[in-house]
Amino acid sequence: MYKRFSFDDLQNIKNNFFQHFERVTQRERCIHVKDFCKTVFKQGPSVYYYFKWSPQFVCHDQDSDYSFIDPVDSIEVVFPKEQLPQFSQLFKTYLTKHKKRDNSQTIQQILMEQFTQWVFNTINGKPYIVYDIETDGDVFDVTQQKFIMAYAAQPTENNKMQYEYIDTSNLKDFIQRLLDFDWYIVGFNSISFDNPVIIHNIKWSQDMINILNKKSLDIFTFLYHSTGKKIGLNKVSSALVGVGKTLESWLEGVNLYKQYLKTGDQKLLETFKAYCKNDVKMTILTLLYLIHYKKIHIESQEVEFSINDLIQKWCTPIGEEIKSDDIDNKPQNQSIF
Repeated sequence: MYKRFSFDDLQNIKNNFFQHFERVTQRERCIHVKDFCKTVFKQGPSVYYYFKWSPQFVCHDQDSDYSFIDPVDSIEVVFPKEQLPQFSQLFKTYLTKHKKRDNSQTIQQILMEQFTQWVFNTINGKPYIVYDIETDGDVFDVTQQKFIMAYAAQPTENNKMQYEYIDTSNLKDFIQRLLDFDWYIVGFNSISFDNPVIIHNIKWSQDMINILNKKSLDIFTFLYHSTGKKIGLNKVSSALVGVGKTLESWLEGVNLYKQYLKTGDQKLLETFKAYCKNDVKMTILTLLYLIHYKKIHIESQEVEFSINDLIQKWCTPIGEEIKSDDIDNKPQNQSIF
């Protein structure tokens, strides 16, 4: 999944695209972009540059277009070949530092600035809550998952996102609030995992799960319905907004929690809590990105959508449920990338 940048985006959104592009031009010993294209595409219409087996830059000659992909920053730049002089000029500007980009913003800054201006405080004029849970147990069976903690976040009247910590002592009260909440409950794989897990942990009925699912906006299911791919939160958030998980895996967090129970070391618990809270932040930023840009790019395919498309696909469960609160780190028997 990539962010498709326009020439304006390259100048106004903080990124390292030209820095990475410069490395491959130096590798080909080319000063001008035109010379680089002539040199590199002699090898074929698609050229990949690797470092330690990971792709660092990709160049495509697509008949009438050029496509340059920076996998490190998850950026793709596509433009007609007749616009090569404009692209060359932007690159030259970068190299000679004639334009300062100190006032450019990251995508995260752009989204949060819009949030503070009340642009994203509701979804279609309706309030929303974002939440994520941490569990321990069989990743393939939601009925055997033991709830450990959760974080929830909701926009407040002072243009901030208010976070709330939930543990076993107040889980039942939190679930009742979700059941009573009038509008959208946002999560990532929440329809298949988070919602049934929290209900099973307090031994309430399937009817309660159905109530939560009916008003859930599940980003994971939206991406699946839109792209046919099962993509983990870490990969989505890292690609779209540049924010990744704070631990290597969900299992690392569970082990920290178990050590906390044995030792009573509060720092271990706080590290796991920060991991869970950051998952909520990643979900929020991904939500804002989808609402703001209304398109995503994956495997050279552009997927555009409206807010109503988002709501419809978010609320529709996928046929094959994935029983995991950390899709990025579950056993790799699914088509996740």
